[in-house]
Amino acid sequence: MAAVGRLVARGEWTTYGDIGRGARIVGQIAARGGIPNAHRVLLAGGWISPGFEGGRAERCRRRLEAEGIRFERDRADPSRRVTWLDLAARLES
Repeated sequence: MAAVGRLVARGEWTTYGDIGRGARIVGQIAARGGIPNAHRVLLAGGWISPGFEGGRAERCRRRLEAEGIRFERDRADPSRRVTWLDLAARLES
């Protein structure tokens, strides 16, 4: 999972489900610091997890906005999402 987290570049986001099977497990690994760029991993639909870094979702949003990701009604711009197919292709390269 750490290798996949490194594939999500500045200005992009993905979901817990895109990184691995079992979104809850991925979230737990991210919470323990086991996924680089964890601030770029969001809930399905582009929402920031309310439990991000112990409830610091606004901090996550500021980081993403600083990287160029826009939000509409608390959802990250879907055009900046990296899907599991994108991630798989990047792993193969």
